[in-house]
Amino acid sequence: MPLNDVSGSPEEQILEFPVLPRGPQADDPEALREEVIALHGRLKQARARLREYDGAARAYRGERELYRSICNHMVSLGGERSLGPFLEGALQAIHRMTRAERGCIVVYHAGAGGAATTVLKTIQFAESDAGFLHDQISGGIIGEVRTTGRTVHSRCAVEDDQFRGYASVHRMALRSVLCVPIPAPSGGAGSQVLGALYLDNRHVEDVFSQEARQAIELFGRYLGLWIDQHARGVSTRSDDPTRPFRTGGQFKEVVGRSPAVAALLEEMDRIVRKGIFENTLITGETGTGKDLVARCLHAYSGRRDQPFVAINCAALPENLLESELFGSVAGAFTHARTRRGLLEEATGGVCFLDEIGELPLHLQAKLLRALQERRVRRVGSNREVAVDIWLMAATNRDLEQEVREGRFRTDLFYRLNVIRLSIPPLRDRPDDSVELARVFLQREVTKPYVSARFLSPEAAEAIRSHPWPGNARELEHAVQKAAVRATGPYVTPGDLDLDDGTAAPPARAAGPSWKEANSDFQRRYLVWAIEEWGPGITEIARKLGLHRTYLYKLLQKHGLSGVVAAEEPDPAAPGRG
Repeated sequence: MPLNDVSGSPEEQILEFPVLPRGPQADDPEALREEVIALHGRLKQARARLREYDGAARAYRGERELYRSICNHMVSLGGERSLGPFLEGALQAIHRMTRAERGCIVVYHAGAGGAATTVLKTIQFAESDAGFLHDQISGGIIGEVRTTGRTVHSRCAVEDDQFRGYASVHRMALRSVLCVPIPAPSGGAGSQVLGALYLDNRHVEDVFSQEARQAIELFGRYLGLWIDQHARGVSTRSDDPTRPFRTGGQFKEVVGRSPAVAALLEEMDRIVRKGIFENTLITGETGTGKDLVARCLHAYSGRRDQPFVAINCAALPENLLESELFGSVAGAFTHARTRRGLLEEATGGVCFLDEIGELPLHLQAKLLRALQERRVRRVGSNREVAVDIWLMAATNRDLEQEVREGRFRTDLFYRLNVIRLSIPPLRDRPDDSVELARVFLQREVTKPYVSARFLSPEAAEAIRSHPWPGNARELEHAVQKAAVRATGPYVTPGDLDLDDGTAAPPARAAGPSWKEANSDFQRRYLVWAIEEWGPGITEIARKLGLHRTYLYKLLQKHGLSGVVAAEEPDPAAPGRG
């Protein structure tokens, strides 16, 4: 081989150009030539292996993209509830993802009296192909897949011996053919094979690679899961008591079909239909979705185009909560600036006060006055501003008990309790917990590392039996964890990690909240200080290192202002602030 005999691209020429050896053999032309030839051969072998690796990498990337496309279409089709549109969407999706020329989906199920009926959806088949389809369904390729439950795959059907007796295949001169079964899931009702997915190409051979076949078989199994669940759910949806209140997609965010949810939706429907914007109190245990109900009322009411302003009364310290609610003017307190409060921001729309039971007593009085007069006064201002708000408040506390124990104002409770919406806990509607879990799971399937798409029957029963003391919030976290742990298309009871799925967690005494414990400590400490250094407020303030005005406010808050010396009046003049 001549040393200057190189060909191919510049990169290949660089690879093939011999590297002259150094050493004793460098003076021997024959040995040098043999060394160069050997080196040239090794370089060509290395280049061939690189091409193989590059081809394998491209095939892997193509397979990965196909699986990713299938997963994306599974998610996009999962929200479709009607069988016909779902099958049409599935067929269009698989047709786009492959080089198939034509395709069809055939689904068999039992009709009235047990007679077999067929649902057929096609793409790119002409009316003149009706005879061909009939032959394939009755006893041809599709019929064989239904009988055997095995995939039929051919690179060139017209030359394939397995189709020697299929006259329609030769008449159509079919090249590439792929027909995969749509199996019933394990434990599913119906026959072993629910249907078949058929794809072909009359002009191009070997359209469907082995990787494409495996991906489309996966798609067929997904179709089987969905079709089975659709068959199970038709009778359930026909008896849905919430349907009259969901016309036009209304309240679709509220999941559940139990009578308790129907009663809740009926009241919500009455409120938005009649335009009732009176104060609304939403009660329910932690995690039941009080915030969701408030946002739905706003979204479907006549105030939908106006602001929805929310604040959690337990999330802010008392000294900030007042200015957040009512606003402030510059100089009212340290670092104060002129700003509108949330009640002003919500004018024309909705102001949602979550955890209203945590509102301090002195702010309860100020809120009551604002609700009565529909006017607010910013902190540090002597001017009032008119507000037009639909006030919604939510709590997980028993406000009637809070009123009896003096922690919540009676008059404010009556003012808030014009409209009352109570959200039932999940333990009182176990079937809703399963439906809600499926909704949470569908949110997770968009994540690339989640393979689960459905709840197994055993997992559904475990969810139905669990008491869910944390309600929907606890259920959502359990489903998120299960979706990450699941290794197949089904979430199992083990993935949910609910012990045996039936036993409630051991009961624990509910301790006081941080605010309750802190308030109790303050009151007991003030009582001790008055007994130790009182009754003069000046002396008590000096001993405690507090300003007299702040100390007096603390005494008022805890109902102790009458204990201090009468000759020392409130240093903060009444009516100020």
